[in-house]
Amino acid sequence: MKNKIFCLIRERGVSKAFLIITFTSPLLVTFLLTMIYLQGCSGPFPEEDILTENLTLRPNKFPDETPDEIIYPDGRATLTFRYAKEDLPDISDEDLEKVEIKFHVEPGDSVNNDPANNVVTGNYEAWITGLPSNTIPRPVGKLWPYSTRLQRGQREVSVLYTASDVSGIYNVIAEAYYNGELVTAKTSVVNVKIPNLYEFSRIGIDNKGEIAWNFVGQTEFHVNNNYLQYSVGSELASLISKIREVYKEKEGKDFIVRITDASLPWGGMFWIGYKDDNDLTITRVDGYGNVYTITYLANIHHRIYAPPHRTHRDGRHVDISAFSDDGYGNKDISKPLYPEYIREAISNYNASAGITVFTYKNEGDHYHITCHLSKNYYE
Repeated sequence: MKNKIFCLIRERGVSKAFLIITFTSPLLVTFLLTMIYLQGCSGPFPEEDILTENLTLRPNKFPDETPDEIIYPDGRATLTFRYAKEDLPDISDEDLEKVEIKFHVEPGDSVNNDPANNVVTGNYEAWITGLPSNTIPRPVGKLWPYSTRLQRGQREVSVLYTASDVSGIYNVIAEAYYNGELVTAKTSVVNVKIPNLYEFSRIGIDNKGEIAWNFVGQTEFHVNNNYLQYSVGSELASLISKIREVYKEKEGKDFIVRITDASLPWGGMFWIGYKDDNDLTITRVDGYGNVYTITYLANIHHRIYAPPHRTHRDGRHVDISAFSDDGYGNKDISKPLYPEYIREAISNYNASAGITVFTYKNEGDHYHITCHLSKNYYE
């Protein structure tokens, strides 16, 4: 059964596009699209405009450094566009079968409108399908189908959009061609994001007025790396107090917890544009349905729109440095946070809570912390 159906009307000049957005299972989507294609959407549309400001989909997971592709029910939507007579002037109902609708998807955000913090400025190199390129394509998700023809009397067409793994604003565009000439185009705006993440404070001050934590790790690619779910943020602040308490007890010194990464403002893949010692090749699909490969050469190419982070996608994960911060954003190597210290702090915290709130993994120069009280969007 369909979980949600929204009807939207988007104004484009004097024309109107009806958009039906349906969250559903893959099998039901296939059935619905087939029926819509053959028969069109039945049932009257309301005369008044029904406006929905934003359609939001969850970022999916596609193969990057793993072979897995995971598509979530709320990571895809069926968009149905309706073409009124004024959209296709001088085309009779009998001639509608000469109208081809071509779909494509493209980024809708920009340098000046980048709420997901995923817009790249500058030229960065990689190999695209075996050829060198100084432009890294933005992953935009997938459509099905990429083109269709109207039938006689048919004025509605549908396309299934599967969201990208990279959060951001995306425009799904339906262009109508009559005898090969572009007549009109309609656009549905889709926000791909994890909802309700908030910005965790860069600097934390304890009740003595001393710095408790410093959140660093900003790069040329991401200045907003400090977003969490609300429940994670409150627990993290308490865990930081426990870490400092354990360190003070062991070393007799104050300690500033140095946090290096959480999630991006809208979640999704947290890429950091680093260089790696190994080549990486990813297969993707561009906005028009063309398959391409992107290869990042070892120690040469910045991994734009590619891992290392397999997690850090939904505000549940935080990296804490294995050293104290010096209060100015620099690592203080004279104050290491030993594995037994972080183990004791988390063990004590979980024992006090009576449940497993946090787990951790030793990553060498940092500890990867996961909060288990929050919603896991990537189960």
